[in-house]
Amino acid sequence: MNRPRSRHEAALTEMLGNNGTRLDYHVRRVSLEWFNFYDFWQLPDPELAHAAH
Repeated sequence: MNRPRSRHEAALTEMLGNNGTRLDYHVRRVSLEWFNFYDFWQLPDPELAHAAH
């Protein structure tokens, strides 16, 4: 960040806004791809569930 000290807060706010806009764009574009990182759809293993009880 190479800006005058008086503009640091405004520049930071602008950069965070830009990052939020980019994230929003990508999430909307491939909104169902998040499960590649979190196996939300995997059903629990019945044998493991039974062994826990």
